[in-house]
Amino acid sequence: MKREKIILSRVMTPQGELQLQQWVESDEKNHPVYEIIFNGVFLMASYNELSEKQLAYLAIEPLTLERQDIRVLVGGLGIGYTLRATLDYNWIQSVDVVEIEEYIITWAKGLFSELNGYACFDSRVHLIKMDLGDYIHKTDKTYDAIILDVDN
Repeated sequence: MKREKIILSRVMTPQGELQLQQWVESDEKNHPVYEIIFNGVFLMASYNELSEKQLAYLAIEPLTLERQDIRVLVGGLGIGYTLRATLDYNWIQSVDVVEIEEYIITWAKGLFSELNGYACFDSRVHLIKMDLGDYIHKTDKTYDAIILDVDN
């Protein structure tokens, strides 16, 4: 069987070229297969769910024995799998997600909503469009866990 790639979006941002593509065949969950390419380099895909969820697990699981009001900073939104896994813990009070690319935020809130369990619309989530380094230098907020899901 031959896979066919469809370019859904290709945009120039201040950081470089961002491309969203979809493969015609579907994954084992019968979801479309999406990939995000940044400056010609593979960045993330909808089939990388397990590693994204492990980031949340490794950061939050140790805290659940001590706290019931956990505040989390997630650096990088991507498809939203790490955010979804973070929100799946009952003890999460708030999650600030810092993402530099407006298109990534738009795709996570729209096209990827079903894949990420509508995580961006959870009342505990605050999406911040900003460079993560700039945010860390400017914020006075404190967090119980910081999950870095940035690839570039």
